[in-house]
Amino acid sequence: INFDNLVFSHPGILQGNKLYGSPVLSSINSINYLLEKGQFVFVITNKNLQKVKKWLIAYTNPLLYVVGANFRKKLTLLMSGDMDLIETTYANPSILQYKVKIIPPWTRRWERSHLLGITNRKLPADIYLDADNPDYSDWGKILGELHDKIEYETYLKRVRQGNTS
Repeated sequence: INFDNLVFSHPGILQGNKLYGSPVLSSINSINYLLEKGQFVFVITNKNLQKVKKWLIAYTNPLLYVVGANFRKKLTLLMSGDMDLIETTYANPSILQYKVKIIPPWTRRWERSHLLGITNRKLPADIYLDADNPDYSDWGKILGELHDKIEYETYLKRVRQGNTS
């Protein structure tokens, strides 16, 4: 997925150490859907990979990163029983529900499901999504076209496992 056109809305601004801009409408929800379905998803960008990762984490469910100094604060939130807040966080389609990882330069192919990869290299993929391609310039069109392919792949996996129900 081309980060600069399909995830990060233009005109995005890079100031100092930070990217300023908002997600393209439906982009986060669409990435959640693809990752939930077990697809291998990565974004390609020519921007600084660390800055892109920080920007994506800002739109990621904070409960996925319950580590380090934030651990006690987030654990207290969980233990407080504020289930409305927790459910709202998980139900919000504008919040990425999967962790993000910069793909190491020695990786030749991204084959990690349930984890969003970030790279500045064009790795092999079944489909490249880029707003410059009129067939893949809108998330509604993209998901409409990919939905049948994903459902068929899911069905084939079940058949191979002997579960056709």
